[in-house]
Amino acid sequence: MPLVTIWRDRSRADDAAVVKIRDSAHKAVATHLKMNMDDVLLRVHDVGPLDVNYSIISIEIDTSPGKDGCRQEARAELAKAISADIVADGVIPEEWIGPLKSDLWLRILGGSAFLPIGRPDLAH
Repeated sequence: MPLVTIWRDRSRADDAAVVKIRDSAHKAVATHLKMNMDDVLLRVHDVGPLDVNYSIISIEIDTSPGKDGCRQEARAELAKAISADIVADGVIPEEWIGPLKSDLWLRILGGSAFLPIGRPDLAH
């Protein structure tokens, strides 16, 4: 299950703006990873007083390598396509676009495990 985490500077990106970005990212990630939207998890976090060198909006996508490593091989193209869809939706203000303003990270993970706490029988 891919996880999309959106980090925002609350003093510059209000809830209404972030909801639009979240919804656009949700659709773009599901589309380009060829998944149902119900299978893409989303989180929104505020940067805190201990964070440094952060953007107004940062979108982090953590996912598996896909069948036969297809996502690993296409990672740059996937990141570009997801970013392009978000920009095309018009949810990121023009002044937030560019280096040191907003960014997208696509991390392809090699392996992991998940289980509900206290339910080792449901580990996968």
